[in-house]
Amino acid sequence: MKSELKGKCRLKTICFQTAFLRYVVSGLMLGREILTILFIS
Repeated sequence: MKSELKGKCRLKTICFQTAFLRYVVSGLMLGREILTILFIS
């Protein structure tokens, strides 16, 4: 039972890290687009 709980916890952490990474990457992409638009205009 305990090992199962540990596995779920680890899975949750991996899921959270993946979501966080995706959020950071999309934020960087958006920031780059905004910077490009600002520099072009």
